[in-house]
Parts: sequence; structure tokens; C-alpha cells
Amino acid sequence: MSDKPQAPSTSIGLPQGCLPLLLALQFLTRIPMPDIGILNNAQVGRSLLWYPVVGGFIGCLLWLLQLLLQLLLPDLWAVQAGLLLLVWSGLICAKRLVSCPCVISCLLSEK
Repeated sequence: MSDKPQAPSTSIGLPQGCLPLLLALQFLTRIPMPDIGILNNAQVGRSLLWYPVVGGFIGCLLWLLQLLLQLLLPDLWAVQAGLLLLVWSGLICAKRLVSCPCVISCLLSEK
């Protein structure tokens, strides 16, 4: 047996330090996360510090997808943009893109 003190863990068996990152991922994306349980205000507050990291992660994923689309569809920039928007809205929940229908209708309307 080890005499080293164990780091506190969450109810799902992860170290307590991973909880804010999981909360940020759970709130900002549709990536399936384990059920974390009941949280207090301090835990939710610490998750706010991870929002820029999650945003960078989403941005990197979309950038890599765009590089791949440039190789596969080099001359079809409108298709690339549409596919990126589709993946982005699916990844972060379409409810966060409430202005997209307005933007699309403005782009497609006659002048």
C-alpha cells in the first residue's frame, strides 16, 4: 500500500482538476460527456477559465477540416464554407448560431 495521499476525484472517477475542463466542454459543445452530477457555484466558476481553451480546440478542429476540404474541393469555396458551417453548428449546438438564418437570408435575397 502506498502512503501517498490520493488526489480527490469526482463521482465519475476523474481527478478533480479535470472537472472544470469537462464542464466547459459539456456547456460549449455537443461532445458527449459523462454525467458530472450536482455542481456548486465555485466549480462552475472555475470552468469559465477553460472557455478560451475549448474555443481554441473548436477553432483548430475547424481549421484542420478546412485544410482537408481545400485539398479535396480546391475550387468549390462555397461548398467548403457550407460544410464548415454545418460542422461548426453541429459541434457547438445550433442554438448558439441564432443569427445564421438571418445572415443566410440576407446573402440569398435579391438586391
